[in-house]
Amino acid sequence: GGHDVEVAEDGRAALTQVGASEFDLVVTDRAMPGLSGDQLAAEVKRRNPTTAVIMLTGFGDLMQATGETPPGVDMVLSKPIPAEGLERAIAEGEFTLQYQPVIDANAGTISGVEALLRWTDPTKGLMTPSEFVSVAEETGMIVPIGRIVLREAFRQAAAWAPYAPDLRMF
Repeated sequence: GGHDVEVAEDGRAALTQVGASEFDLVVTDRAMPGLSGDQLAAEVKRRNPTTAVIMLTGFGDLMQATGETPPGVDMVLSKPIPAEGLERAIAEGEFTLQYQPVIDANAGTISGVEALLRWTDPTKGLMTPSEFVSVAEETGMIVPIGRIVLREAFRQAAAWAPYAPDLRMF
């Protein structure tokens, strides 16, 4: 018994491998260069409907909670996060904030922005807090991450203040 494992550099290379051999299982990353994991999964299933496809993504927890499964994907899993990865991310500045507008429905205007923490890991891609906050809390790294969030949010609020003095940040 046993199985062979083949690794592809990007989505197009994976598709070539799938076309050249028969696979029992394909594990894909949603954010692959050349061809997205969604596209690869759909094509794998088109070519061989019995091949199992597992998708790893930084949004696995969110997708599982909402029941989102891309066509051709049999199972969505979150990318595992080691504590060492968090330490490196803090040291390398991999945490960023993205700002989502908050709309005042009555006035139809932007009343503020919500600051959303994201981690762009060089190997796992973009991840939401649901994927790393529990590890950060368990290891105590939530404190330095919180400092990063506050520092960046205050920096951005100060930069926007001359242009939008009444803008609120959540």
